[in-house]
Amino acid sequence: MTHITGGCLCRAVRYVITAEPLPCRQFLCCCDDCQRYTGKAFLSGMAFPPASIELTGEMTTFTMPGGQSDEPSLFTPELCVFCESAPSWLHLPSDAKKLLRYR
Repeated sequence: MTHITGGCLCRAVRYVITAEPLPCRQFLCCCDDCQRYTGKAFLSGMAFPPASIELTGEMTTFTMPGGQSDEPSLFTPELCVFCESAPSWLHLPSDAKKLLRYR
């Protein structure tokens, strides 16, 4: 069984995930909003079944963007969305499904 742990940058909130990512939900998003939000060419994300996520700690507002992942090597992009907005210099993974927009 999968067991992924991590938390926020200040370490006050922690998570444990006990499921595999949802199918085709390890993604890179190149939309203009994600580029502005991250200050980068894309936002990377993974989605899991809500019931598989356990949060501990007190949720507050933290003003410094960022986060922590205990195992970044677990992320393998399967899907790239809003590819039409990607910078021309960005090389997207060749084996990932690519969508010009997200329908």
